[in-house]
Amino acid sequence: ILARFNMDDAHPVSTPLPHSTEYSHAQSPTTAEEKQEMAKVPYREAIGAMMYMAVAT
Repeated sequence: ILARFNMDDAHPVSTPLPHSTEYSHAQSPTTAEEKQEMAKVPYREAIGAMMYMAVAT
């Protein structure tokens, strides 16, 4: 799964962000270039593959 989503070099961490992290629309891509770049990232597919692996194995 990691190779499929180009995460081969990812390093494990116990918690990637503090539990109190809040997100806002200000962090979302605003320019057309940023939106186009983010559209290339298959987040939903990656999360789905990891959930399947966790539940079905």
